[in-house]
Amino acid sequence: MKNHYLKAISLLIFYLFFIHHSFAQWDVVDINTTNNLYDVHFIDKDTGWIAGDNTVYKTVDAGTNWTEISIPKWFKTSFFSVLLML
Repeated sequence: MKNHYLKAISLLIFYLFFIHHSFAQWDVVDINTTNNLYDVHFIDKDTGWIAGDNTVYKTVDAGTNWTEISIPKWFKTSFFSVLLML
């Protein structure tokens, strides 16, 4: 009887984990860059930034289109430095 409870709980946990993570979907989008991209951050479902080798891109349409943001060449880009630019 104890085994049945453990199996039921295990299945319930697996089901909840699967359902929760099945809604988080990422799509590959070509933003036409040869730079390495390291960090991504969204502040809501539409607005986000990608930072990489001296490159920052911004989207306002959930990642469908990305616009390169001009930054000084000496500025080291990362998620944390992008936050400083906001």
